[in-house]
Amino acid sequence: YLLALFLFLYVACEVGVWNWLARYLNEVRAIDKNTALNILSLGFALGLLIGRVVVSRILIKVSSINVTLFASVAMAVTTYMMLQSATPTMAWVAVFCSGLAMAPMFPTTLAIVGDVFPRMTATAMGTVITCGWIGLAVSSPIIGHIASSSSLQTALLLLPAFSVAMILVNLALRPLLK
Repeated sequence: YLLALFLFLYVACEVGVWNWLARYLNEVRAIDKNTALNILSLGFALGLLIGRVVVSRILIKVSSINVTLFASVAMAVTTYMMLQSATPTMAWVAVFCSGLAMAPMFPTTLAIVGDVFPRMTATAMGTVITCGWIGLAVSSPIIGHIASSSSLQTALLLLPAFSVAMILVNLALRPLLK
């Protein structure tokens, strides 16, 4: 269940970036719409792609649980930084770094599930992935509700908050994985 919660939080963060960041950069940071979309598509997507290639080499020497802890910390820092970026260049760097931080989360979490459940692996994977997709389904409506009742800037603080929650879940998982 902790791994399911972990993936739920991760997917909620990633989808929050994909669905809301360009609007945030445009409306709150006054970055023109095309530039904001380029920051998202080139910065975040490139960070995810490069990060997944790089982390595959890191996982040879570093345990999955340590990689996800480091990545959770990096997500908390970088998602907060991208919300504070005042210029397009700063935003691109923060968004790219956020993509790098998020890159290992989905595949590495599934690897942990496979390691923890050598029997009934498909059932465990299905449960964890389903919870991840629930994160996809609920994150945007939650962000939208908070944005409409408060502000988009306040709503997107859920991204670093969920990242901090991922750190706590990771720490709770450690004794159970031994």
